[in-house]
Amino acid sequence: HLISINTELETPRNHNNRFYNSLSTGEKAVLISSITSAIGFLALIFSDIQALQTFGLFTALGIMIVFVTSLLFLKRFLPGFQNVRTELSHRTWYPFYTRFYNFLVKHSVKIIVSSFFILIVSIFFITKIKINGSHLNEFPTKHPITSALLFFEKEFGGSYPIEIVLTNTKKNESFYELSQLQKVDTFIQFLEDSCNLQLILSPVSLIKATNKAYNGGNPTEYEFPKEQSQLNGYLQNIMQTEYAEDLRRYLTEDGQQLRISGTRADLQLIEKQTFDKKITGFSNQMSFKVQQTGAAYTMELIPYSLIETMLPSLVIALFILSILMWTYFNMAWLIPIALFIILFPMILLAGFMGLTGIYLKADTAILFSFAFVLSVDYTIHFLNRFKTENSKSKHLDDALRATGVLIAKPLTIKSLILLSGFLSLLISDFKGIYTMGIMISMSIVFVWICHLTLLPFIIRKYFNKFIDNQYH
Repeated sequence: HLISINTELETPRNHNNRFYNSLSTGEKAVLISSITSAIGFLALIFSDIQALQTFGLFTALGIMIVFVTSLLFLKRFLPGFQNVRTELSHRTWYPFYTRFYNFLVKHSVKIIVSSFFILIVSIFFITKIKINGSHLNEFPTKHPITSALLFFEKEFGGSYPIEIVLTNTKKNESFYELSQLQKVDTFIQFLEDSCNLQLILSPVSLIKATNKAYNGGNPTEYEFPKEQSQLNGYLQNIMQTEYAEDLRRYLTEDGQQLRISGTRADLQLIEKQTFDKKITGFSNQMSFKVQQTGAAYTMELIPYSLIETMLPSLVIALFILSILMWTYFNMAWLIPIALFIILFPMILLAGFMGLTGIYLKADTAILFSFAFVLSVDYTIHFLNRFKTENSKSKHLDDALRATGVLIAKPLTIKSLILLSGFLSLLISDFKGIYTMGIMISMSIVFVWICHLTLLPFIIRKYFNKFIDNQYH
């Protein structure tokens, strides 16, 4: 940004003077852009996920470090560079953007209708976005890992681990009591018959196996002992064997919590919701509290946590951005323009997710921070240049045309550089990385189009009277 301003300024022959003029012209804009970009990532600290909090904090810190180091580097080395000639660049971009700007003016009605239509369609497809944390979706169909997971799905009752914790709601009850274990057994039968849970492990199976062993290995004796005294004896004997550690893993010493492990098929979102509703509905009939837990279940909750924190974080970031922009530009009418043009590409990106069936997960949700930061950067870059050109021009069209000529080149080059890097992710065999490449690339395209078409059009069409009143 600073280099582009340095090459664009019409200043005296002294290159050092032009450089310091470029700093005074663009330093505040770059500072505001850096702060707002940092805020976009810093908003992730409101997430309940520690990894995202750390990512947001260090990314925001990195942005500010880059701003300071870039400024120090430019002040030290750039004044010694030779004067950059920009006449050829202007001759190349001026006729191109002039024709493009005239096209926007000529087809303004079509642009309004098309933009409104695209906005409505995007909002519609946003409602189609699905949340899914399935690990089967991360790999190509023919990948060896997919084949291994599908083998487990078919032959071993599923690849998704289930962990359930039962907690007594009454302190005078204990899972060491026969009556409570019988209730647990009823719950386990429900998990097997109605929820298709397989390979279930719990203290119930250990106690039943012990009873079977004490009765000569008779298969019909795979059941609970008849009396509480027998159960107490079994538990004492188990604690004297190598199975004592297994019992401790599944039953707390005070008998207030009991663990159940198992596996099931890796389900889609709707099926998972049905599974959870079944467990919740049946557990309401039991005398103990039922809670799902485990690493897999926690990973499954991440997208829901992101959704709950994304909107409040976005509102906070936009509020701070509005204050900073009003402080810097001192033009209140610019705030709704900036907020709209920042949010519009994000709405398009979300609509693209719903249209193409991309799931909302931790790795896709965080990409909206990238789209937000990129859009903020482009918006401040454009508005800062427009502020400068509008102060020198007599007519709004001249200011917008000059702004576009000077802004189109750096924004286009920056977009192409970013695209060239992220498009390389499309060759990955892993669907998560491939999806990241697609979404980042589309966000770059959406942001670029919006800032070179909609932003100058909106300024010209709807806020002409505010500009005229302020400047002319």
